[in-house]
Amino acid sequence: MIDEYRVPVPGNWFVQDIAEKDKLMTRLDTGSAASAEQYKKPKFHAQVGVFVNNTILGSEKLNGITEMQASFVRRDGFTPVLRSFDLGGETLSCVGGQTFNQVIESGLPQSAPRPPQFFQRDPNAWTCHSSGRLLLNIAGTDADMPQIWEIVSHIRKSS
Repeated sequence: MIDEYRVPVPGNWFVQDIAEKDKLMTRLDTGSAASAEQYKKPKFHAQVGVFVNNTILGSEKLNGITEMQASFVRRDGFTPVLRSFDLGGETLSCVGGQTFNQVIESGLPQSAPRPPQFFQRDPNAWTCHSSGRLLLNIAGTDADMPQIWEIVSHIRKSS
């Protein structure tokens, strides 16, 4: 339980307290065996930041936030990807379409040097808001995303 939300945590994930109502879930394994390449650049461990806001958004504000996030992705030259989930009385709306490095680069001045590719694979970046109080920040490689979406699809608001 994270405040009023039941969040499933598979055995290969670690949950760390960030604040009273906020948690960081980190995948402990990376889904593949070690290789010589791994020692050159590390593999990224998927993360899901789970935050509970003090105020309820409501459907109208959720639609506005989703469109605003999608417009930021378009502004950066990418096609936004949208996913939606029913949390049992609340809608969770997720916006992706960029990798972690692309999100960082979009905040840099044109003249700034591009950040290096630190990990073997650049993780996907997603932000999800619910019509209630839940916010998720997701970072995971393509290999991690099926398990992440499985977790997200089973989050439920307690009655």
